[in-house]
Amino acid sequence: MKELIFTFFITFILIYLLYLIFVVFRKKKQNKIKKSTEIMFIKKRYKLNLNGISNKKIALDVAFCNALIISLTLALMTLINNFILQILVGFIILIVLILIVYSILGNEYRKEEKRNV
Repeated sequence: MKELIFTFFITFILIYLLYLIFVVFRKKKQNKIKKSTEIMFIKKRYKLNLNGISNKKIALDVAFCNALIISLTLALMTLINNFILQILVGFIILIVLILIVYSILGNEYRKEEKRNV
């Protein structure tokens, strides 16, 4: 159990820091964040106008979500010993987590959009 938690936290910190360095702290990448796949999914699914939310906030939210999704998937995959089963279960967990985490983020942006109106 300690190994699972350790794997989760190390992976989360590593992915989050890499995303911060390569996306959030670079202005060029930050300006393109609203055209990313994740944000386009949220915009279309919840019919949002994200002009009232800063690019930096969106980039930080996406960095957190992606780090959480990847870390949880990796940590849960380490519980399985069979490689083929690991890949299959990892793919299923990944899809489910993407839908859940970005649905939560979309609901938060919807609430924020209502507050700004």
